[in-house]
Amino acid sequence: MKLFKIFSIVGIVCFFFLNSFSQSTGREEWVNKDVTIFRNFFEVFPLNKTSTLENLNNKLKELNAAKKDSTFFGGILYHCILLGGYVTIHSEILSYKNQIVWVQSTIYKDNIKSLNTVFNKDKIIRENFNQLFKLKINPNSFNDTVYQYTYTNQSLSGENKSQITEFIGKQSDEYLNSCEAEFNLLNKKGGPYPLDNGFLDNGFHKKYPPNLAVTKLKYENRTDCLLRVISGEALYGRINAIRGLLELVKEGKYILTKEEKDLIKKVLSLDLTVYYITWDIVSEYKYSESIPKILMEVLDDNYRYKKDSIYDKNKHLFETAQIIDQNPEYKGGYDAMIQYLKKNINYPDSAIKKRIEGTVFVQFVVSKTGKISKVKILRSIGYGCDEEAVRVVSAMPDWIPARGEGEAITSMFQIPVKFDLKKGAY
Repeated sequence: MKLFKIFSIVGIVCFFFLNSFSQSTGREEWVNKDVTIFRNFFEVFPLNKTSTLENLNNKLKELNAAKKDSTFFGGILYHCILLGGYVTIHSEILSYKNQIVWVQSTIYKDNIKSLNTVFNKDKIIRENFNQLFKLKINPNSFNDTVYQYTYTNQSLSGENKSQITEFIGKQSDEYLNSCEAEFNLLNKKGGPYPLDNGFLDNGFHKKYPPNLAVTKLKYENRTDCLLRVISGEALYGRINAIRGLLELVKEGKYILTKEEKDLIKKVLSLDLTVYYITWDIVSEYKYSESIPKILMEVLDDNYRYKKDSIYDKNKHLFETAQIIDQNPEYKGGYDAMIQYLKKNINYPDSAIKKRIEGTVFVQFVVSKTGKISKVKILRSIGYGCDEEAVRVVSAMPDWIPARGEGEAITSMFQIPVKFDLKKGAY
């Protein structure tokens, strides 16, 4: 019996030792990954005026896999991620004429606590880090801090900006009283992606700063700030600002001049692409496709504001955007919703015959009791697919309603319905 107890104790001790050793080995491996990405980073940065895109490609293998956006007049914006164990360095790199115009590398709040472990492993990393990275307010939020390294080639940046100015006009440099934070957020050269198509009537999460910035400017009627962003360099900021300005017009709170309409039409005519994230699907849109049709109507020369329009009747739903703590949800979650769509959607014969595929974006109201109503199409692919998507979404069982300030509230939402000839509709 005593021998059994001795073996039991030894076994328990060995188990905890091996488990601790395994965890320690795992942590060590992750820290070593962090050390590696920092060493790679400091082999490339800081940059100087002679730095070329080719040099960067040769030294930074992650750049080859980075997502790329065209920003107009030969500008390419790279979204590059250096993934370590506990630390991730997010870099946005803007090139122009094969040279580097601008770089912004960011380490976010959740990763900052792991930095000391890396510094203890390699003191040179600490020295390089302190020289390059500065503690700043998070550019994508107003409530926390980040470490950032920023580089700008002033002469190239000026040359690129002058070409944009020549095409769409000079950006106003008047002092923006009380909305500097919102302007700086929307006017930045980089991303991030707009969320849920960027529509304010979609019950977006209140913590997403670009949408929050547009919402604030809308409620304060800061058309001066929105117009200034539209004339700027920001790929995503322009679209967000146009959307906010057109919503003000649709609500009867602003009247566009002919010059302002021409500016918006000119911007939307640019051959540029932006990406929107809805649920776990990333969708690609041309500039001209990224504004809802109901808002594009205001650019028509014959457009006249009508009181009590459908848009006005839904105004109270836009106002809930500021207080939504939790978006509405299909009971059972995203996978259950996909199963419902697969089971109930009939791929239209006319679409099959014409080999039509694509994604229909459907918008609807979720009441505070979870009932679906006011279903409409935001993005159409035709041939009966739109009507079928509306039919099936309208027949959905009750959802879990959105919540704001602890209570169930009415909100608008949208979902993508995909029509794929191989996989069917879902």
